Amino acid sequence: MQKLITIYFDDTKRADTGVQEHLRTEFQDGWKVIQMVPVGSSVGSGGDVSHSEEGKAKGWLAVLLEK
Repeated sequence: MQKLITIYFDDTKRADTGVQEHLRTEFQDGWKVIQMVPVGSSVGSGGDVSHSEEGKAKGWLAVLLEK
């Protein structure tokens, strides 16, 4: 059996945005990661963004799990 999930991430290092935290329940239920693909990511350029957003990576991961 397989399932596909998406996970939002950014580099603020908040506990609620970490990939491992999002997958903890799946790992405990016996799911294993088959593939991870970044989709729709961006990095702050420092141009038109505020200093608080400068250089921060944000995006989504598509994760294929199998049990």
